[in-house]
Amino acid sequence: MPAKYLPDGYTREGQIESAGGRSAHIAWRPMLAAERRRLNLQTVRLSARGPAGADEAARRVVAAVAGQLVDWDLANATGQPIEISPASLAALEPALFESIYSTVTTFGDEEASAKN
Repeated sequence: MPAKYLPDGYTREGQIESAGGRSAHIAWRPMLAAERRRLNLQTVRLSARGPAGADEAARRVVAAVAGQLVDWDLANATGQPIEISPASLAALEPALFESIYSTVTTFGDEEASAKN
């Protein structure tokens, strides 16, 4: 389930360009440092458990990113909007997924806000 838009200045919007040439306009809630640390720790621990653990780690990453997305303008071949879900996110071309992942898991003004 996608994140809800909250008019608190924390929801970001931007155009995502992927190395594969596909682009998308997305709105997202950046992951906080604690969320990123928890996800990274889970990913490392699960990946050490072999192929089944690596698959579970991938599912958790996709679900976490999908949970941060508020909106996007992606559509299928017939022009129908694609619902934000872990399944639809996992089905994206790898370069576009990587661009969205990097955007959602980066909090550009975190260092400045940590000083307060």
